[in-house]
Amino acid sequence: MKKIKNVIFSLAALLALTTLLMEVYTRTTDDLVVSKLNIPPNTKHLVLLFHGAKDENNPEMAAISEKFKQFLANDPSSTVINYDWSSGANNRLRAGSNAIKYGKILGEELGLDTSLKSLTIIAHSASGFIPDKLCRTYRDLGGLAYIDVTYLDAFGLRGFADTNYGARNHGNCADFAVNIVNTDDPAPTTNKFFSNAWNLDVTGLRRPRGFASRNDPRTSEDDVWLGVGEAMDDVKRNLNNPEQEHNGHYWPPYYFLMTLDEEMAQPKKRDHKEFPRGSISVAEPLFAAEE
Repeated sequence: MKKIKNVIFSLAALLALTTLLMEVYTRTTDDLVVSKLNIPPNTKHLVLLFHGAKDENNPEMAAISEKFKQFLANDPSSTVINYDWSSGANNRLRAGSNAIKYGKILGEELGLDTSLKSLTIIAHSASGFIPDKLCRTYRDLGGLAYIDVTYLDAFGLRGFADTNYGARNHGNCADFAVNIVNTDDPAPTTNKFFSNAWNLDVTGLRRPRGFASRNDPRTSEDDVWLGVGEAMDDVKRNLNNPEQEHNGHYWPPYYFLMTLDEEMAQPKKRDHKEFPRGSISVAEPLFAAEE
C-alpha cells in the first residue's frame, strides 16, 4: 500500500512539474523579428490583418485584404496591411505569448502616429492576442483612434492552462469587437463565446461549395499537423465526409470574406449599443450556400 502511495505521489509530482515547466515555456517569447508597419504619412484609417499559426499564406486573409483595398480605393487616407508575423506564429506553443509581444511593439509604433482616426483589425486564430495588447499599448500612449476588432475563430489559451483567457478578455479594449466563431472544429480553445465582444455564431450554417472544396496552400512539410490525419486536421475540407466538412476552423474567415461589403469596410460603422458585448447572434446563411 505504501508503494502504491509513493507511486501516486511521484506521478502527481511529475505532472505538477511538467505543467509548471510547460507554463513557463509557453509564457516565454521566442527571439522575434517584428517588422515595422511603416504606414504612409497622414493615414487616417488603418486596416490591419493578422494570420494564424504557420499560416502567413492564408488565402482568405489575402482575399479579405484585397477586398478592403477595393472598397477603400477612393480614400487616399486609408491604408490596408496584411501583416506577416510568421516569426512569432510558427511556434504553436508560444504563438499566444509571441502575439502579445507583437501587439505591444506594433502598439508602440502606432502610438507615435497622431493622425490616425480609426483602426480596423482582423485577427484569425492564434493572432487573436495581438489586437488586445496592441490596443492597450496604443491607448496607454494616448492614442485616440476608434478601434474596431474582428476576431475570426480566435485562439483563447494563455500559457499552458488558462483555456478561458480569450473568452474572458478578448475585445475588452476595443471600441467595438465582434467574435465570428465556429464552435465545433478541432482547433483547441477557438470554440468559445467572448464576454467582451458581440458573438456571431456561424457553426450551424451550411457551407457553400467554394468553402468545402477549398485547397489549403500548405503541405505536411509546412505544418506537421496536416500530415497527422483528418481527425487532427483543422484545415482540410472533404466533400465526401460531411463531419469533416463541418470541422471548419477556417469557416469564420471564409464567412467574413463572403459577407464583407463596402459599408462594412468603412470606419466607425458599428457599436455595442446595437450589438451588445457578450450577446450571441446566429449568423445569416450565405445566399450561395449549397442545398
